[in-house]
Amino acid sequence: MLELGGKAPFVVLEDADLDAAVEAAAFGAFFNQGQICMSTERLIVVDAVADAFVEKLARKAETLRAGDPRGEGNVLGTLINRESGRNSTPCWTTLNSMALV
Repeated sequence: MLELGGKAPFVVLEDADLDAAVEAAAFGAFFNQGQICMSTERLIVVDAVADAFVEKLARKAETLRAGDPRGEGNVLGTLINRESGRNSTPCWTTLNSMALV
């Protein structure tokens, strides 16, 4: 058993099926717009596969269409309220400037 510090970590090791890992990570992070207690909060990816994983995850994220969740093909719906949107902005800014550690 690993203690991963909470925050719903998702671990990808070097022998992972990256396509399956990307699908699972995207579902965990984006299902219900990430507004559920069990959403994936942190991705921990071993260096050996990190670049490939990030590239595949970025391609997957580009395919996720946002809109009215009742509309066909819209997998990302609305946030719970405007405050959630304002709180999300710093997260995207941080993600855009992050470096692999």
